[in-house]
Amino acid sequence: MDESGIDLSLLEGMDEELLVRLHQMGIRTREDLEARIATGDGRRALAGEIGVSSRRLKILHHLNFLLPEERVERLLEMEARLETRVEGMDREFRQLWRAITGISIAVLVVFLLGVILIRPYRMFDREDFDRDVSSDRLLKLEDDLAALRPVGIAHAEDWIMKTFTELGPAPGWNGKSGWSRADDEKIEFLLGDDESMPPRRAISLALLQLARIENAPIDSLTPLERARQASEVAFGFPAIPSLDTAWDCAGILLRGRIRARALGLAPLDPDPPNISAAVPWTWTSPGFLICEEMMTRLESLPLKEEAIPLWSETLGQIRQAADVGRDRIGVRPEAFARDYWIRRGELELAVVAAMLNRADLLPYHKSSPGEFLLQRSVFLDQALARASGPAGDALSWLAVEYEEALHLVAWIAGRGGWELKNDLRWVEALDQLEEERRREGLSPDPGLLARTRAALGGGNSEDPMAAERTRWEAGLRPLLMEIRAGFPATSP
Repeated sequence: MDESGIDLSLLEGMDEELLVRLHQMGIRTREDLEARIATGDGRRALAGEIGVSSRRLKILHHLNFLLPEERVERLLEMEARLETRVEGMDREFRQLWRAITGISIAVLVVFLLGVILIRPYRMFDREDFDRDVSSDRLLKLEDDLAALRPVGIAHAEDWIMKTFTELGPAPGWNGKSGWSRADDEKIEFLLGDDESMPPRRAISLALLQLARIENAPIDSLTPLERARQASEVAFGFPAIPSLDTAWDCAGILLRGRIRARALGLAPLDPDPPNISAAVPWTWTSPGFLICEEMMTRLESLPLKEEAIPLWSETLGQIRQAADVGRDRIGVRPEAFARDYWIRRGELELAVVAAMLNRADLLPYHKSSPGEFLLQRSVFLDQALARASGPAGDALSWLAVEYEEALHLVAWIAGRGGWELKNDLRWVEALDQLEEERRREGLSPDPGLLARTRAALGGGNSEDPMAAERTRWEAGLRPLLMEIRAGFPATSP
């Protein structure tokens, strides 16, 4: 406490501007602040006085004045209420649709009976009477449906947000997408047929397209064919004009994921995406979205000598954006996604240099592509030692790609270089290389199998070539040539 009587410093979730506003309101101690924000009415009153949202004050109270056990208890209570709400809503929807079906059949039967049996007695206007009764019932049902519609839309929005949280910050972060036709039909039911729903409905349909591209069996599509399919979807995916709802943010993220799966074959955006779409999802950071966009732009370049400086310059920008992404997320495990983009960009640069028969990576590095890859693989191993959770999983599969890239670069060097055919892009050139290597014989060696087993979880005794995740990763990444070649002999 200083001589002004202030005993209030920056708390978690508070910035200096908010601290100054509290001081101006005469709030000098933690006790004063807690008394003002402990209740909803108090927070709303204080929010109006200092010009911030009551939600922000609620977060401030939650982070600094609630005991950990109180937070856990509230979280468990919230989950229980959500489950009860969802179950109740599903039960109400089932009951409502059964009632609609029953009443519709009954109305149809009554109407037909009225036409057949009561027509001679028109003097009593029974037909008009039955029609009025039926209309009243249908109007009541329509009113009931309209009342439940906001609940359905809110449930659909929560579901979409959970789905995008599970997608993660980079392609392959959490493995296969679980979105199915049944999920799409349920979203359609929850949203209804209001004229404002088609843009939201399109998000679900695009998720279905993404799952179709990503989860297609490896034997049905090569990485190049898969990239071409993603490119076709990206061509028809319009830019998001504004960011007014969570659905707009979902569109930004989904469009970026589909473009990333196109591996540079999708059309480039004349304007960069609105990166503020990152805000609603806990793992997302604007820097990470910029990294993926820059990787997509690099992969779209034709493999020419003049492309090397652009690769090296863009890698520096990717590093800066990745640092911003890491700092935005803080201490959560997702922050280690930063290493994913940096090491992946360096990996692709080394392969490009080898395909262009560059003896070194000037201006980025003065060693050969093989030496550069060896050095960067050490950096990747160091990142793996620090990373945890899903970040470790994504980096482990990147380590498998590094192993394959070292074999590929050595193969190119042993042939005295490789002659490019036409102005190919990255995935197209790798497709040609894979075809040539297959003709000469191609299979994974023990070192690569050990890396693959480590990416599956280390102690997994299953043959890594038979694992579903191995087949999925190999179907998406064009560098995993040896793994793909090993499937026919080891998998059914």
